[in-house]
Amino acid sequence: LLGLGGFAAVTLQIPQAVALANTPSTRYLSPLGADTENDCASSTAPCGSLQHALNMAQANDLILVAGGVYTDISVSNSMTQTAVITQPVTIQGGYTAVFTEPPDPLANPTIFDAGGQGRVLTVLDAGQVTINGIQLTGGATPSQNDRGGGLYAINSTLTLADSTISQN
Repeated sequence: LLGLGGFAAVTLQIPQAVALANTPSTRYLSPLGADTENDCASSTAPCGSLQHALNMAQANDLILVAGGVYTDISVSNSMTQTAVITQPVTIQGGYTAVFTEPPDPLANPTIFDAGGQGRVLTVLDAGQVTINGIQLTGGATPSQNDRGGGLYAINSTLTLADSTISQN
């Protein structure tokens, strides 16, 4: 503390800025994208797999998905699926390769296809999850309680809009 007549000057050292709350971000996913060293935060450098985009996402993020067929498979919690969702997110399909607004799922079909290798989507303890403009297909669960080939959800709130779950 330094006295200046009737005034006092205080010098404070402030550490690096710390985010006080999670501000939702937008992540991008394209069949032409790449996952290596990619946080999915740029529309010009999207990720290539839904699981990687979900791993990069924070709670309440928006994942914009370009039209195309996504067939990546991952294993998590001893379950095989295209992706496992464990936090609140919105997944919006139907975008062009350059993510032109508004999305159009009819013109740019967005398909998550497990190819009979496991579930399409597993949603575990995720809170609010919104899936919009996505087709879920090709799910199979012969060794996973024969439930939820296209979509398997536990302790989560789901909103599905303009989406289909078929041929699972």
